Amino acid sequence: MTSTNPPEETAASDGLGDIRQTYAEDSLRQNYALQHLHLVDFSSKKAVNVVPGWENTTFKEEDIQALDVTIILLRHLFSFVPLEHRQEDKNPFAKMIWADLAAAKTRDAQSQERARILMEFTSNPLTSTLAIDVHNLLENELMWKTVWDMPAFHLWDPKIIACHIGDNHWEEAESEPGTLLSRQSQVQYDGSGDLGDCVTDCFGRRLVEEEGYKYHWQAATHTIVRVLYDTTKPNSQSKGFDNLREIHVNPRRYEPTGEGEQSRYDPTNRSRYTLVAVVRMMKRYEAGSKDLVRFYNGTGYYQPLPLTMQARLTIGNKNGIEWQLGEMGCKYMLFYAKGRREAPPISVPPTESIDCSRIAAIYRMARLICTRKGEKVECGGSDGFLRPPPTEPRSMREATKKGQ
Repeated sequence: MTSTNPPEETAASDGLGDIRQTYAEDSLRQNYALQHLHLVDFSSKKAVNVVPGWENTTFKEEDIQALDVTIILLRHLFSFVPLEHRQEDKNPFAKMIWADLAAAKTRDAQSQERARILMEFTSNPLTSTLAIDVHNLLENELMWKTVWDMPAFHLWDPKIIACHIGDNHWEEAESEPGTLLSRQSQVQYDGSGDLGDCVTDCFGRRLVEEEGYKYHWQAATHTIVRVLYDTTKPNSQSKGFDNLREIHVNPRRYEPTGEGEQSRYDPTNRSRYTLVAVVRMMKRYEAGSKDLVRFYNGTGYYQPLPLTMQARLTIGNKNGIEWQLGEMGCKYMLFYAKGRREAPPISVPPTESIDCSRIAAIYRMARLICTRKGEKVECGGSDGFLRPPPTEPRSMREATKKGQ
């Protein structure tokens, strides 16, 4: 059995703390910290004379915004990852993912570590040629070798089954290099057909005649599925929130039948995955366009960011929060977590290690987001919502109806 004890030396250091140590063995408190505690405003002055070379850089506000979206997105995704898979510390964001953001003593270190990440991104040969945006920060050689190579994010089981064409004796075959599988684990989707079927089609038998073999790829027991939904391609189709809020995937995994050593997979088996995060990718040819993000909890309920954080991440963007999932001419990064039947209870960390006034403010802000033009959406329950609000703000939805 894999130990869930945090390592003696973790990546979260340099004054940032580590929630894996603060709340060791307590997944609920770690999850709460990952989802509900957010970054302080970035201060460039805090990085001067601390981060070598920072005073000579020319990073823009948009670069900081893209970095902050990436950090809070990764924290959100890791809240769905089992404790035993939270020990990867080699990725460039590790210190910020596991940082104890509730501790006042980490405020300066938060700005300093974000500056270090940007400096490393622009100087590392594996990433230095990439523009700074959420997609490039997440999808690159460093991330394919670290975060996306973790078992929780694998799309395929590393065990591939193969047999000679014309034979029926299946045996384990050599798998592809890990980095290649990590990169290809981002499912490509243009809106054609059902997304669940598109993911399912990644699994099953493949005939490679030139090798004389047939292979069977099966799904990993993954926690997170990531998708690039591109509506800019020819023949792409618009699929909105109602179509994408959850998907059902056949893992096509071979399981023992109990009859000797025989195994089979159930073609009717479907696993449910719930949309937990969406990134509307910026349009580089459009002035004022920025990466925008929305979060949902494990049951698909909209989970608003605090208004101050939302404003900081959308300031200067002409759309603000007024955007819809599935708009043509846009690209989206979709993240799905294995569905839960009900939302887990929220366990608030102890008062001595958290600013309770800030948590209270978060919930007050969440209720404000429920209010559109004086009309209050029903609120209640442990997460503040009886039902998820629409993917677009009410004002946009009404304007769309009037235009029809």
